[in-house]
Amino acid sequence: MMGQGGGQMGMMGKSGTAGQMDLKSMCEMHDRMKSAKTSGERSAMIDDHMKNMPPEMRQRHMEMMQQHCK
Repeated sequence: MMGQGGGQMGMMGKSGTAGQMDLKSMCEMHDRMKSAKTSGERSAMIDDHMKNMPPEMRQRHMEMMQQHCK
């Protein structure tokens, strides 16, 4: 049991720095999506970037991008 908790703490500690990098790449993706010429192009980017996300997580991710990347 203690080993699992330690592993979770290790992952949480690393996510602080990685989270900042993710925000930068997320905003870059948001900018590319905003500059897409067609809705089909935009949809293709979303599908490629979020292909492993369930629909509800995609929606939350899109909302987060709109809030943080203005």
